[in-house]
Amino acid sequence: MQKQVGALRQAWIVVEREFTRATRADKAGDHVAARAGFAEVLRLEPSPRNRYHELALERLAYAEAAIRDEIQSDLRGLEHLLEAPLEGLRQAELAEAGRLARAVREHPGVTGSQTARVEAAIKVFATRLDAEERVKDALFANDLDACGRLEGQLAFLDAWLPVGAPERKGLSDAQERLGKRLARLASTRRLSEASK
Repeated sequence: MQKQVGALRQAWIVVEREFTRATRADKAGDHVAARAGFAEVLRLEPSPRNRYHELALERLAYAEAAIRDEIQSDLRGLEHLLEAPLEGLRQAELAEAGRLARAVREHPGVTGSQTARVEAAIKVFATRLDAEERVKDALFANDLDACGRLEGQLAFLDAWLPVGAPERKGLSDAQERLGKRLARLASTRRLSEASK
């Protein structure tokens, strides 16, 4: 009898400890760890009449909703950035878009449809950009700032478009042509500043 009481007390301590750990993770904003912890409490204490079971069930639902909200917020931010006018997408915006895309893809709670939304947003951006035509226009205009901005946009696509994606067609050639022109423009600018 005493061994049974000791085993029950030990099991109860494990449930309390796991619940406390999950609660701390939840309060710290680590919803993935909280979700795992509350799921473990439910596994350790399967009785729905137990208070820890009830609380873990409620907080598990909250943690899952928070995870969905985090991912949705990052997805909306990424889509919003990549739908912005192309002239406004500079290095800072592209770096933020890359951060958001990475956050969604690497999130432990991400679903396949959410990953597909990241890829779709990047492909829509690639289609809007039309790298080959933009490079032709930028080279014709001979505008160093426009070429620099376009170089960042092409580098973003190069980093994020899947290998073999049809949107990659002509991307490396466009980058190479633009890189050569940028080097020439920078050299010309240095020479003209040196002659002043």
